[in-house]
Amino acid sequence: MKKILLSAMLLSPLALLAQSDFTIKGNAKSLANGNKIYLVFAENGQRLTDSTIVNNGTFEFKGKVTNPVMGNVFNNVNPYKKGANTKNMDYAALYIEPGNITLNSVDSLKSLVAGGTQANIDNSKLIASLKPLTDKEKVLNDEYATYTKEQKDDQAVMDALIAKFNVIRDEKTPVYLNFIKNNPKSYISLVQLNNLASNDKAVADVEKLYATLSPELKATKIGQNIPTTVEATKKTALGVTAMDFSQNDANGKPVKLSDFKGKYVLVDFWAAWCGPCRQENPNVVEAFNKFKDKNFTVLG
Repeated sequence: MKKILLSAMLLSPLALLAQSDFTIKGNAKSLANGNKIYLVFAENGQRLTDSTIVNNGTFEFKGKVTNPVMGNVFNNVNPYKKGANTKNMDYAALYIEPGNITLNSVDSLKSLVAGGTQANIDNSKLIASLKPLTDKEKVLNDEYATYTKEQKDDQAVMDALIAKFNVIRDEKTPVYLNFIKNNPKSYISLVQLNNLASNDKAVADVEKLYATLSPELKATKIGQNIPTTVEATKKTALGVTAMDFSQNDANGKPVKLSDFKGKYVLVDFWAAWCGPCRQENPNVVEAFNKFKDKNFTVLG
């Protein structure tokens, strides 16, 4: 087993003391002997990569981790290695946390079901409850795969497809909220609540459910950040008065958003070094010239 720290940094003694052992045992009988499995995850802001060889359809990893973190296992390819062929990758996601983690599949890594530790057990339950909706997403992805170049370049066609994806996304929200409601002590509830905290349609429910989380979850870094995200979402929701701010113009004169009260204002944040921003500049100018006589302006 070869372990690589991809960014040079010595862990502090405190971080080392906080770490606990994990073991991952994988079982996927369709994997050929000699296949190389890569495990990739982030710990303390650093990306870690481990690798092992398949033997009789099984593989194993051992290591240490401080808190539950999302990771991935890849079959015969490390996607973070320069020049790696990432087309049609066989991979799966899991939560790496202290304890004995199991990964079982009847065929490829993509079909792996993670278990053994609480976060993986809970996440597998959530994935199962979302399956009817993820099956719908697969149908749309398969549909997109059949599109011609002309269809992909047709804005109306793509807008219609995106609208279908957005419907499914909104259908997923109550599933997440119900899981969180029924599992207030689960780390997966914390993760999903954090994901929903920036959704202005769900922020009221997020705020209520956050109050039901266990003290241990609230004390985590993610748990401490959720209230801040919730407040920011509430302040920037559709229909809410925009937060005021002041920025100097090209001549050094302070300009406030509230100076344009009563107007339709497009706020455009960009930088001279940002290529995509510069590509968008002509479109912003075009919009300004088209609507400037209709109480519209641009603040950039």
